[in-house]
Amino acid sequence: MVIVRSELINEGALISLGDILKFFPSLENIHLSFFKCKLTDWGLSKLGQGLGQLNHLEILNLDFSECSNCIPGLQNLSKDLRQMPSLRHLSLKMNRWANGDDLGLISLVQNIKSLTSLESLCLEFIGWHKLTNDAASSMGECLARQKFLKRLHLNLCDCIGITDSGFQGLAKGFKGLVCLESVIFEAYG
Repeated sequence: MVIVRSELINEGALISLGDILKFFPSLENIHLSFFKCKLTDWGLSKLGQGLGQLNHLEILNLDFSECSNCIPGLQNLSKDLRQMPSLRHLSLKMNRWANGDDLGLISLVQNIKSLTSLESLCLEFIGWHKLTNDAASSMGECLARQKFLKRLHLNLCDCIGITDSGFQGLAKGFKGLVCLESVIFEAYG
């Protein structure tokens, strides 16, 4: 298990962390928490490349609380998720400082959609004011492919651009979740 929690992470540290991960291909559990860090596209891309080489990774927790402008880099990082066939538990937390929008979230969930062995999924996009019904419907499409999902936590608090039709699109994804045992769904604001 690797746990990193820091306010001091910068591009150089992300690149180094991505390089270091390559030396531990049998890691099964990683929790990375970046609090108020200034993350760059290049740094997140390099971190993703390192994560993508961890063929035995089962648990990945990424917390980007109060990190600014990291969506393009997270899109690149999420592409490397497709290379993690053994991933069973994914947690991705971001809030309004990430400058999230529909394109950013849709890109993320398109890559998560390929992780069909997930048992636990936590997506927290708190305060993404630019999200619309398209993003919510895309999340629904992602959920529809998660046949083994047992635990789901969705937090869309203060995502004021999502209306009833967006939540209906999201709800369509729940129909195929036959293994689901636990749901936490937060959407107020």
